[in-house]
Amino acid sequence: MTAAPALVLFDLGGVLSSAPQRFETLGRVAGVDASALAEPYWRYRDEYDLGASVEHYWRAVIRDAGGGEPGPDLIAELARADAESATRIRPEAAAILRAVAASGAEIGIVSNAPRALAARARERGWARSVTHWFFSAEIGLAKPDAPLFAHVAKELGVCDPARIVFIDDRAENVEAARAAGWAAHLWVSDLAMAAIVGVPMRDIVARRTVAFDLGEVLASAPSLFAALAARAGSAISELSAAYWRHRDRHDRGAPASWFWTAVLTDLGMGAEDDLIAELSLMDAEAWTDIRPAARATLAALSEAGVPLAVVSNAPRELAEAARTREWAPLIDDWFFSGELGVLKPEAAIYAHVQEVLGVDGRDLLFFDDRPANVAAACRAGWDARLWESDRVTADTLAALVPTDSPGAS
Repeated sequence: MTAAPALVLFDLGGVLSSAPQRFETLGRVAGVDASALAEPYWRYRDEYDLGASVEHYWRAVIRDAGGGEPGPDLIAELARADAESATRIRPEAAAILRAVAASGAEIGIVSNAPRALAARARERGWARSVTHWFFSAEIGLAKPDAPLFAHVAKELGVCDPARIVFIDDRAENVEAARAAGWAAHLWVSDLAMAAIVGVPMRDIVARRTVAFDLGEVLASAPSLFAALAARAGSAISELSAAYWRHRDRHDRGAPASWFWTAVLTDLGMGAEDDLIAELSLMDAEAWTDIRPAARATLAALSEAGVPLAVVSNAPRELAEAARTREWAPLIDDWFFSGELGVLKPEAAIYAHVQEVLGVDGRDLLFFDDRPANVAAACRAGWDARLWESDRVTADTLAALVPTDSPGAS
């Protein structure tokens, strides 16, 4: 194993973070097709990375993607979602940073990135391992231009540029760094990166993936049925009974119009379009309003680089609402029965989740509030636990959160 260097500089995007769901997330926030975002996103990115305003950038991107003129609130949300996605580093990368820092080496980030992303990066749990920050928008210089490399070396006070070990995923940046005398390497994989910086393979084993049910595990909706009954003008017990009587079919993909028509018909009421729309919205918002303690657990795991998933029996309308919530960027993968056409505890949903995640069932820790769903997950080979409380969940997951991460206790 190569001896650990004394100074290591990493690019951020493509080296430490991958942001695989970037355009899906931004498309949902902006209300535009994700496939239409990529081209304008990159077309205007260089000037944004060099300090162009967030308003200028996102107006141009959303306009060209066919989304019209975004207002201030939407622009702020797009910038936040973009920064959240781009600064969520892979678990293996987080482990490498911790190991390099533990060796006594200094770590720096050298990234072409806008101010919003730079600010969020410094707030991340992995930022504790980083000593030096160089973001193009803040210094007015970008890779692969030679002045950027000269500026970084000067700021670091490095007389011999060969002391600087640098890893980037773009060949032109690596070539420019080598021209400046740096020991630059093209990123190929986390395993190769670990070897470059002298980190043993055993130290970068991926953390376990943690999956959560949504209803009653992350969100409780204690007043939902009282609110629905009040709006519909029915007794709570009667509405609740009709709701659950038809829920499985809704969770399997039947639209809200069918579901609420069935519920209201059982109650002897007319199914007006406005009423159905309102009831559906109330339902989706209640079941995606997660508890503060649950959000804190997700945030702590996310900051520690633990991959997170939601596996929920839920209709399409609820799935759409969940992905627009403030906490949504914390989640890496979503699995909703209404989109898949299969319900827990059917074996097919567990097989699908495991195939998509590409993990061994033993490395998939799952929390659900229904014994039948937990039992089915255990039969699939998962490490499944019956949800008891936010405190028990947090205690169970504490071992996955490094003690130097924000939120760790």
